Amino acid sequence: MNIKGLVPEEYSGYNIYIEKFTAGRKYKRDAYRMAIQEKETKRIVDSGTYKYLHTKEEVLKEAKQRIDGFETEGLGIVKPGDIFVESWGYDQTQYNFLIVKEISPTGKTAKVRMIRPSERIGKEGESVLDTSKYEEVGYEFQMKVDMYRGEVHLRGQYPFIMPPDESKRMGSFTKAEEGRLYYETPPGMGH
Repeated sequence: MNIKGLVPEEYSGYNIYIEKFTAGRKYKRDAYRMAIQEKETKRIVDSGTYKYLHTKEEVLKEAKQRIDGFETEGLGIVKPGDIFVESWGYDQTQYNFLIVKEISPTGKTAKVRMIRPSERIGKEGESVLDTSKYEEVGYEFQMKVDMYRGEVHLRGQYPFIMPPDESKRMGSFTKAEEGRLYYETPPGMGH
């Protein structure tokens, strides 16, 4: 959503932008888009499109509830020891995991390190990865801390293959769910 030209409403350290537009091909109705910007960093931390049944007041109320949720539910908070995950693969499912080692004073970046689950459970086409048992691999590197639709992400380049090759890949990691077992296609199974 393009916020240029929109007048924000300030709330609890955030700017809320609401844009009215016309939705529907056959029956034209009013609809609203919303974006929440962190006032200090100028980052858009949440955005979405709302159905034509919403009024501007309803969208504003929901935006304020989301902002309150950032504080009460800890959304956007990254701390050392947090594990993040990215899924990838065309005809297979693979996961990359990293662990947060340090947060910058501004909270905009995190020093992280790749981890490898040390235990795989299962066979026959899929393995289950247990992220509670892991080993750190490689070296520390930096990722950008970002918010998208109220969920914290770590974005940037990361070492896809460890030395000596050191290939890098762009990625967007989300917080791994504690206690979740991640199903991954074993090497050689995807074609």
